[in-house]
Amino acid sequence: MAQAREPYASSVRFSGFDLPSDALPSAAECAAAHIAEDAPSERQALASLERFLGGAILSYRSARNVPGGDPTSHSSAALSFGLISARTILRAVEELARDPFLLTEEKSALTAFVHSIARRDFFLQLAWFFEDEPD
Repeated sequence: MAQAREPYASSVRFSGFDLPSDALPSAAECAAAHIAEDAPSERQALASLERFLGGAILSYRSARNVPGGDPTSHSSAALSFGLISARTILRAVEELARDPFLLTEEKSALTAFVHSIARRDFFLQLAWFFEDEPD
């Protein structure tokens, strides 16, 4: 938590190779045209995070325990595939927490969400370092 969460300013470039290859099939050829329209992206992940920060996060602590509700950030897949980072999420939550008009319950909800992100990363690290352990 003490580490700075400043955005990474450099752009990443991948080296390319000119290898002859057949073209990949289009989404329409695979009967998946509807997927191509909503292809996951960093922009989409950030928009989803903004929607969550715009309201649902403020009741996260109590709403996360309601089975019929939908209180999550829907960031799990974006985090797993690297479309958004946990630091980006934490930085956005910290900015929201600076709002002087937040109620104590809302600040508590932000803390609970930060703990959920930390718990997710903790268990991912356990799975990485102890992959041979039985379930």
